[in-house]
Amino acid sequence: MVTAALDQQARQEVAASIGAHDLLLPNTLKADAPSQETYDPPAGQPGDMLKLTMSVQYSAQYVTADDLTQLAQTVLDASMPEGFVSNPDTMQFNSTNVFAADQSGSTHFNLQAERVITRQIQSSQVIFSALGLSPIYAKQVLQSNLPLAAPPTIDMSPSWWPWMPLIPFRIEVQ
Repeated sequence: MVTAALDQQARQEVAASIGAHDLLLPNTLKADAPSQETYDPPAGQPGDMLKLTMSVQYSAQYVTADDLTQLAQTVLDASMPEGFVSNPDTMQFNSTNVFAADQSGSTHFNLQAERVITRQIQSSQVIFSALGLSPIYAKQVLQSNLPLAAPPTIDMSPSWWPWMPLIPFRIEVQ
């Protein structure tokens, strides 16, 4: 009963001492032999209540968030469709909380990683789609031909000019 309480306290302290997004491998929590064990009253002495002071050192393994991110990014990059890019800071992890150790001492667990990716649109594709069109028609063509997250914005200079430029280097895409 005392060791179970110590195990629980050690698990909480280890979890608090690692990073917020680090992954503690709970089946790796190990206790060393007690380094200090004091009884009050000492063994063989009478008393109304027994007080035990015990000091145990624990160790555990964990995976840093940086290592998880690097692993997940490598795997997800390998399966990313051509023409897509990942959005920064969208990586998320979900662990199954089922950890199993094999005979060699390696810990196995399932980890789901996900991130948001968007199709990369080439500037030249935008420019050649809009050459010589009216700004209103150019917006319609861009919206229908490209996977845009929001309607395009076209700023003309001068603002009263009725057509998009005919020369590609006169159009700037942001």
